[in-house]
Amino acid sequence: MRLRVPMWRRALLALGVLHLGLQLFSWFPKHWEFDDDNRDLFIYHATAQRVLQDRSIYTPQPNYGPEQVPTTFLYPPAFAALIAPLGHLTLPAFSRLWFSLLIVAFWVYAATLAHLVTRRATLQSTLIAGFVLAAWPGTMIGMSLGNAQPMLHALWGISLACGAAASGIAACGVALAASALIKIHPLWPLMVAWKADRASILPSLCVLLTGTLLGTFVCGVQSHWEWWQYAQPIVAQGSFAPSNFSLSFLALRAAQLLGWQYESGPLPGLARAYLTSVTLLAPLIALWLVRHEKPLLQMSVVGVVVVVFAPLCWDNYLPMLLAPLALWLRGILDDSEATDNTSAL
Repeated sequence: MRLRVPMWRRALLALGVLHLGLQLFSWFPKHWEFDDDNRDLFIYHATAQRVLQDRSIYTPQPNYGPEQVPTTFLYPPAFAALIAPLGHLTLPAFSRLWFSLLIVAFWVYAATLAHLVTRRATLQSTLIAGFVLAAWPGTMIGMSLGNAQPMLHALWGISLACGAAASGIAACGVALAASALIKIHPLWPLMVAWKADRASILPSLCVLLTGTLLGTFVCGVQSHWEWWQYAQPIVAQGSFAPSNFSLSFLALRAAQLLGWQYESGPLPGLARAYLTSVTLLAPLIALWLVRHEKPLLQMSVVGVVVVVFAPLCWDNYLPMLLAPLALWLRGILDDSEATDNTSAL
């Protein structure tokens, strides 16, 4: 039986085991030893403490422009409320707990990717998926920064894995609604889930309402307005940083190369209107193009398109692309099995 296993699969499994060893005995111990440098997780810890101190969690930046990189808390109040209890921890303790959570999120996403490809997540398939995920651009950079994106990836994978199961669209909607409390991108595939199965509407709305009320109760009624007033203008302008892979922002990079005189400060109104228009139109066009496909494929495509066409698409967002790729690979395997069965008959 061992000889029947393709050589490439055994090689990938060996790489998966090697990656697990490196992650547990090299990467994780290095990040467990607290290094007092600037990481994204510092922003989360500072925000949690601000919530406990009953201070505003959003910082006005009236002169912000895309020549800068955001360095303030930009997430919805619900996320601030969820991490608020961690503000009681010291920064080193918070850092260690946070990296532990990211490791868990990493392997949850790897398991869901394995499930999407093979219809079940075994130890071997999860190890292989973990190696592919670690090798994917942006994954380990975001992990080392302590960015919360791996948690979104885990919920993204759970939503699609649930959607792939029979009568799983309702659970899929709940996972998407939970991730929408961290970032608003998942609202687009959530609407696809609502259209595909009305049974998903009530439980996901309950999650959204509970999160919104939690953010209001913990962070204050004004927090939602401040989030929209202070955080959204920063996100909507994008960034000229090399790590921003936004497809909509490519037009502004091209315009600058062609002679557009931009130095600093807020973008002109026309440029902001362009970015906003593309952000809204891209997922609508994608949804129209895949309108005849299965709901799961619609959700995966729209979910990715809304992220890569947003003004800000950091390199650590790119692992989201693995989910639709896993569905594509699953389709190839299904076709191959159907051909083999036909040949056998």
